[in-house]
Amino acid sequence: MQKVEAKQASLAEMKEDYSGFYAGVRSILQHKTQLTGVIGAVAELLTVPAKYNQALEAILGGQLQAVVVSDEAAGKRSINYLKQQHLGRATFLPLSVMQPQQLNSTQMQQIAQQPGFIGVAADLVKFAPEHANVMRHLLGRIVIATDLTAAIKLAALLQHRVRIVTLEGDILNLVVP
Repeated sequence: MQKVEAKQASLAEMKEDYSGFYAGVRSILQHKTQLTGVIGAVAELLTVPAKYNQALEAILGGQLQAVVVSDEAAGKRSINYLKQQHLGRATFLPLSVMQPQQLNSTQMQQIAQQPGFIGVAADLVKFAPEHANVMRHLLGRIVIATDLTAAIKLAALLQHRVRIVTLEGDILNLVVP
């Protein structure tokens, strides 16, 4: 019991200290109460079912540490804070300007019943409704497939115009015309 309690306390401390985040991101998150408009890192704002963890970590990568802010002014204040304090860099995603992305109805019809198609990443994770524009911007055009064979078939059906990730984290990027 003591071992479990110690581990829980350690994990809580890591979460509070934002261990594992880049220095600039960590500093912003640690001071978000003083920095008006800072909402949190993408990783904090998403709830991902365990079976999709590997896929989402692979496809989002460094974007998991992007800082969601209310608007461009909040991002600018945060950037100025980082510069003044020489604390590193961070990527900011202003809610006010982020546009949700999605597959069009034709694309969905092409893949919806295909073997190996699991779903669109934005539909498989949970997030607060007020963060939908950012999350759908990041995940609305990401298809999750069971395995590489299925992913290759889905990519062909979609003419390689959509990013696809497998449960194991294999990524098929889109081809820009």
